[in-house]
This record gives sequence, structure tokens and C-alpha cells, in this order.
Amino acid sequence: MREAFKKALTDEDYLKTVKNMGQTFEYVDPNAYAKELAEESEVIRQLLESAD
Repeated sequence: MREAFKKALTDEDYLKTVKNMGQTFEYVDPNAYAKELAEESEVIRQLLESAD
């Protein structure tokens, strides 16, 4: 299933459509996405703690 999503989400026609809609998109594999999400969660946690 991952390969099917990767193929669909890296398709040139799809990417052109996304760009024409004013959006940005970059395919990220599951491991890289999990790492990115964890990093963003840590930043948000620190911001929330500093807001107290």
C-alpha cells in the first residue's frame, strides 16, 4: 500500500494540480514522517509549557 501511495503522490500530473491549487506537497516515507511529527510535537510541547 505504501508503494501505491508513493506512486500516486509523486505523479507529475498530480503534483501540477497541487501546485496550481497553490499548495505544496512533498512525499515523506512513514519513518521520516514519524520523526518529523515527533520533532514538531516536542516544539509544541515546549511552547505550551512556556506559555504557563
